[in-house]
Amino acid sequence: MNRYRRCNADSHPAALGRCWLKKGHRGRHAGWFYTWKREKPKMQKLAKKRRQIIKKIIANLTDDLRRKPWKGARNPVAGHCYVASEVFYHLSGGKKSGLTPMRMKMGDWTHWYLRTKKGKYIDITKSQFKMPVQHHYGIGYGFLTSKPSKRAMILINRIMEH
Repeated sequence: MNRYRRCNADSHPAALGRCWLKKGHRGRHAGWFYTWKREKPKMQKLAKKRRQIIKKIIANLTDDLRRKPWKGARNPVAGHCYVASEVFYHLSGGKKSGLTPMRMKMGDWTHWYLRTKKGKYIDITKSQFKMPVQHHYGIGYGFLTSKPSKRAMILINRIMEH
């Protein structure tokens, strides 16, 4: 049995969170009484969903998805920055998600990651670098294809199968 049910009264201060009626079970607390229970903000739920997507992406990255210079690299995420960012972007809802693809030069190579509307960075493959990545030097840049690329579709299909 659910011990809480929503209260429909509009007179309660919003700062306390949502008002609930709680079912008491002993003594003077028997019956229903008002209580406030803070609900998790939607951002925490969204962050949890994003972490789950990232875990699935990393778990399905394989050497066949890498371009020539990174084939056989020891680091499991090296060379996957573009495809990992692209897959995360599309699985999160594409343009509707508010994510912006970002790229930056790191020596002779280009590194890809995403920026949220609030200016936070989602870098799925940052663990390939020994030093922290200076994300603020990156520039907003669209992906090379408007639809998921072939490598991205392979990875998306792997994720959807599991």
